Amino acid sequence: MIGGIVLVVELAAPGALRLLGAAHAANGATALRILIMIGPAYVIKDHYVWIRRAQGRMAHASKIMAIGTLFEVAGSAFGWAMWGLTGICLG
Repeated sequence: MIGGIVLVVELAAPGALRLLGAAHAANGATALRILIMIGPAYVIKDHYVWIRRAQGRMAHASKIMAIGTLFEVAGSAFGWAMWGLTGICLG
């Protein structure tokens, strides 16, 4: 199911962004494609949080999530400095 959604958005990205204007379609299609491919990872992250909450281990999960967030921010900052919008999405 998720793979099908990712595939449809990957193919339809320029057309969907064209609804917002030609500049969005020209500049944002790559960013949208990258972000859609990362989407399933957020599902895994959310499941991790819910499992830890059910186990009553949110203190540990919060530490792990904070470390992950720091890596995401650092990766996005580095990506922005190197490759602009596409780099932010990759980071």
